[in-house]
Amino acid sequence: ASYFSVAFAAGTATIPSYQLNGGTGSRTVYACFADDAGNYSTRTSATIYLDQTSPVNAGLQINSGALYATTTSVTLANIAGSDDQAGQMYMQLSNCATFAASGCSTTAWLTFAATYPSNPWSLPSGDGMKGVYLRLRDFAGNIGPAALASITLDGTPPAGAAVSVSTNPTKSQTVNVALAAS
Repeated sequence: ASYFSVAFAAGTATIPSYQLNGGTGSRTVYACFADDAGNYSTRTSATIYLDQTSPVNAGLQINSGALYATTTSVTLANIAGSDDQAGQMYMQLSNCATFAASGCSTTAWLTFAATYPSNPWSLPSGDGMKGVYLRLRDFAGNIGPAALASITLDGTPPAGAAVSVSTNPTKSQTVNVALAAS
């Protein structure tokens, strides 16, 4: 325990930057008041929970875990994560690993939910691998590591589709069929 003296007049006062012992857990702060005559009050206390542990196990799925999307409009669901303390968690989603406010599609901190409340989510345009990042923040403000869900955007249909049969007309029920596409 640490003890120190603070000049104090009747009423309320604030002790700025009071240092709690480190590590996650309950902490109790005690106070005892003395007057100029040397009379002491009974000891009083307040308890606070010091949470220095970030949320963990963040995860999400794009289009229910599908490997491919044909449009930039997707759903984000099966959002998960845990924290060592019961209470409110928050989530933030982004198309960028940096969660940048400009140049990326990044949400504000949202109340944690198993499904993105504003579905559908928009992926960046252009075919190829796309990612959506999720990070979680607990009530104390600890931010956990980001999770990534990926999906391949393929909005371009095959071109030059063709089919041909080996002999036409034929008397046989068995034929050779040639398929082509690019």
